[in-house]
This record gives sequence, C-alpha cells and structure tokens, in this order.
Amino acid sequence: MPLKQFEGLFEARLEDLARDARAASRFVYTELTLHHFFGSDFDVRDRIEPHAGFWNGVLAAQQAAGFIALGRLYDQQARDHTIPGILKCAQTYAGLFCEDALRVRKQAAGMSPEQAKEFARGTFRATAQTFEQLAKTFEPHRKVYVERVEPIRDTVFAHAGQLDRAARDELFTKVFVRELEQMAVFPLALHRALFHLYFNGSAPTLESPPTIVPEILRALPGNSTNTWEHLHVVKDTARMIVWLKRAPMPEHQIDDAVLASFMRAMELEPYGLEPEDYETQASRDDAGSGSE
Repeated sequence: MPLKQFEGLFEARLEDLARDARAASRFVYTELTLHHFFGSDFDVRDRIEPHAGFWNGVLAAQQAAGFIALGRLYDQQARDHTIPGILKCAQTYAGLFCEDALRVRKQAAGMSPEQAKEFARGTFRATAQTFEQLAKTFEPHRKVYVERVEPIRDTVFAHAGQLDRAARDELFTKVFVRELEQMAVFPLALHRALFHLYFNGSAPTLESPPTIVPEILRALPGNSTNTWEHLHVVKDTARMIVWLKRAPMPEHQIDDAVLASFMRAMELEPYGLEPEDYETQASRDDAGSGSE
C-alpha cells in the first residue's frame, strides 16, 4: 500500500477519535454539570422542581448518550475506531511518524521543499514502543470501563428489561464520578497527542487538563481560547443555568389553555399572522354570542 493510503487510513481513524472524544465529553460533562448545580443551588432547584419530569428525561438522555459514546472509544471489540484500534493502526504504520514522511506531507499541503524540510527538522521519530507506552497509559481507564461502565451500557441501556431496580442501582453505585471524568477526558488528550505527533512532529505527550467540575467552574475558559471540549461544555451548561436562575419566576402555574395559546402563536408566527387571523367566522360568532 502506498504511503498516501497509509496516511489516509490513519487520518480517518484520527478524525473518528476526535469526533467520538468530543461526543463523550459533551454528554458526560453536561450531565455532571447539571447535577452539580441541581444538587448545590437551592434557587436552581426551585426552578426545576415544577418541571422535574422534563429534567429527569434530560439527565437520563445525557447519561445514556455518554455511556454509549464511551463504548465507542473503550469497547474491547477489535473495531477500527476505538482507542485500541487507532493505537494498533499507528503502531502498525509507525513509519508515518518520521522526518521524511512529515516533510512529504507538508510539501504536499503547499509548502515549498525548503519550507517543508525546515518544518520537519527535528521531528520525533515514533516507534512501535511509542504506541505501546500510550496503550499502557490507556490501560487503567480501559479496566475501569470494562469493570464498571460496560456492564451498565450492556445490561441497562441495551437490555434494561433484564434487571430489577435494585440490581440496576447497584451497578451505578460502582461508578465513581472522578473516574468517569478522567475516562471522558483521556480520549481528548490522546487525540491531541496523536494530532501533534502526526501533523507537527512533536513527541506524543498526554496533557492533564482540569477534570473536576467545581475546579473547572472556578477557572472557565475564554471564548475560543481553549480547545478542550469538556471545558467549554461546562461553561455552556453554566451559562444556561445562570439564565435559568435569573429569569423571572412565573406568577401563576402555566395551565393547558396558556400552553395551547403559546403553541398556536408559534404556528402562526412564521406567517406573520395573529390568532384572530386564524379564527373562522363561526368561532367569532360563537365568541360573540357567548358574551351576551
């Protein structure tokens, strides 16, 4: 297989890793951040309790999506887009990560031969052992997934009817929030390491960003100043909570008639119509006779 095909294969796996890592962090950290506010802020709790059914559904959906997204990354099955899959691909084609290969890639991307040569100078030369070491770093997270998360994904979300409530609750008590946070962030760190190795020739260093929700909330990232997905997820969720907390509380319970009127207005608004434009002559006559 020509070098270009090897590159295309690895780049596709790298893009899969980026997509799945962002998805996992988005679902996991949205749920964790909501739980943080719902459990610690009484004003917020007062806002959500009248709509508990809705918010329970939101939390359940985020939880299910998060566990499924983690499965795409941590599953033991030998699928190409899992973390073991991309590490195996990189180890098999370790020749992609050398000075000559990077020079050729940069020249193909538009650099002059001189610029490409200078850019690739000093490139870290990865070997099979490089990716074996990354796999060892991944192993503790994989073990937590297999022991505590995979049973939930398989028996709760895939086959929920096979468990009674006590057995289901017991599975969830085995999952620790700190381990879940680290599992959600590790794929982001691995993607950054492999990205910079492949495109910039840098040694694959696994960075350690903050993972604990309260710590993230104390040092939120600025707009477009940080590429760690989970930090922006926490910030976006916190913004929504602040809006919810500041919004005026309704003076009266929203009854069915008010809800129906609101839905009718939403239907008419795109057409520039008012409710009275939608009424028939018969309904207007009934309204008039009812007022006599």
